[in-house]
Amino acid sequence: MDKFVETILQKITRQGCNLSIVKNTDGFLSRVDTQQMFIKEAGVTLLADSPLALRVHYERWYKGSGERFCYIVNDLDEILPDIKAEAFCCEFSVADVLWGYDRGELFRWNPPYSVLHHLFENKLNSYLNAAQTREEMGYVLEDMPVYDLEKISENVRSIQLDWLSAETMEKVCRYILSAISNRRYPQMEFLIDEINGKFQSFIDNNYIGLLTKSHLTRPYSVYKVLPHINSAHKEHVDKVALFVIDGMSYWQYLMLKDMLAEKDIEPVDNVCYAWMPSITKLSRQALFRGEMPKDSYVQNPQNESKLWFEYWKKRQVPASTVWYEHNGSIVNPELYNRYGYVTTSLDNHMHGCRDLKDLYDLTSNRLVEIVPDIMKLYDAGYTIYVTADHGNVYSHAWRTLNAQEKAMLYTNESRGGRHLIFTKEEHLKFFFNENPALKDDMYIRGNYAVWRTGKCFKSENEVTHGGCHFLEMIVPFAKIEKK
Repeated sequence: MDKFVETILQKITRQGCNLSIVKNTDGFLSRVDTQQMFIKEAGVTLLADSPLALRVHYERWYKGSGERFCYIVNDLDEILPDIKAEAFCCEFSVADVLWGYDRGELFRWNPPYSVLHHLFENKLNSYLNAAQTREEMGYVLEDMPVYDLEKISENVRSIQLDWLSAETMEKVCRYILSAISNRRYPQMEFLIDEINGKFQSFIDNNYIGLLTKSHLTRPYSVYKVLPHINSAHKEHVDKVALFVIDGMSYWQYLMLKDMLAEKDIEPVDNVCYAWMPSITKLSRQALFRGEMPKDSYVQNPQNESKLWFEYWKKRQVPASTVWYEHNGSIVNPELYNRYGYVTTSLDNHMHGCRDLKDLYDLTSNRLVEIVPDIMKLYDAGYTIYVTADHGNVYSHAWRTLNAQEKAMLYTNESRGGRHLIFTKEEHLKFFFNENPALKDDMYIRGNYAVWRTGKCFKSENEVTHGGCHFLEMIVPFAKIEKK
């Protein structure tokens, strides 16, 4: 067995115990290159997923399998006691087995497995400072991205902002993506705030009007996506797939677009708008209902599937040619002509990310799994529409709601990190009378209020959604032409 893998296993496993639960603070164990090496060298599966998915895996796969698994989690307390009782639980960072190197630089650069393996084999007798650690990893000063904020600010501010254009979103989000991948987003956040301020003026003047625009050439809102697809594919025998990536912001879509380009696939890009508040219950419901969402709706995969089948039934598409899948594998695509698919693998972990670099790494790993599913549909002759129900934004803690404030809200889906839905409009008015400084920071309409700015009703900063920031509201609507 490779010595690097063996040393890590000594940290995260115990003899006689086939299950470990590991809180991995740097994301090393969630990476595809690491997971592949552990399978190859030790036959150990590193599995990073939501607490619910890990519970299902434990019941359906781990029990009685005799195989060795490590469940990778953000918080050990997320796992139920009965599973923890059978497992070895610990925390791990790859710096724990790389003595002598600067931990901050290891975290900052997040080098590939091959570089970390090299560092491990190069045993040290003394401590290396940050510059020496960079040099040992091969990141010399000339290789480092130079962040001239003055120049970047000039370039970003020169972008002509057309909030109905995919070109605008690509230009802005390429800068955001570069900043995130190199851990420079905090230095650029003031620019994002400037751009978002301009977007809020657009929202004030245009959002309601967008909801009534024709869907024939393109959908401007998520609730017009199915009517657009239906009008563009009138023949029932046309193979059409709606591929929804829950919570995917536009900069994450650019990562997907780049991976598809490696397979010689070039989507036709467009944008559409999430429902407001930008929460799953409303925005994803709008996608699959093909109409304005209903407050009484209960969000779950069963009801979503029902909406999908009912929509096509009303258009006389035979039920035998319609399929819906939630987080599963693409099954027998050749049998169907209308295929609805939802993956929640990004959104499930988004809220636990410490910062956007964490989310970037998570996205990189998840897209490796998502792209093959898109390719299955592509190879089966589908025209594929890739979109999201809403995006996400890194939000700064304002404060949590007190008991009196919570009592004025609907119980379900009404008190997220970036939105409030009040039971009565007078409760909304009371809330803002008590918190007058929030009026300029929030979009208020009817009985709901959502954050315009990058803040949240939390005690800690969080990557989340529910507000009307441009990174939450503008989602990709990309068409992949049939093969």
